[in-house]
Amino acid sequence: MTEEIIQQIKQGALVPELLEESIQILKQNIKEDEPFFIHSLRTSLILKEMNADDKTIAAGILHHVPITNLSFKNTPEETKKEIATLLKKIIRLRELCASQNVLKPKLIKQWHKVFLDQQAENLRRM
Repeated sequence: MTEEIIQQIKQGALVPELLEESIQILKQNIKEDEPFFIHSLRTSLILKEMNADDKTIAAGILHHVPITNLSFKNTPEETKKEIATLLKKIIRLRELCASQNVLKPKLIKQWHKVFLDQQAENLRRM
């Protein structure tokens, strides 16, 4: 099942090497039978379905890997910095949600509506 998801993630990617390297880093840090592993893959699959760029999808793959454990070897420095920035923002969001002790589903629905409204506006402009 995980191999199918991995193939779906890499299919049609502009930089499949980046996604492959991100998956390898995920495998080094999280065991494949742990829930966080499949969660990270499914998160990146959702991002792919939302037409996110490869850097954002890579950040989705790595969002449960500590930033200190990121060991890209064949990735340009600029790309590494962009992914690290995205991961830092995810960490900050986690901290904000944790400070409220409870992630309120109502707030998520509001953000989802805002995101969809923005996405619709972008499509209208095209």
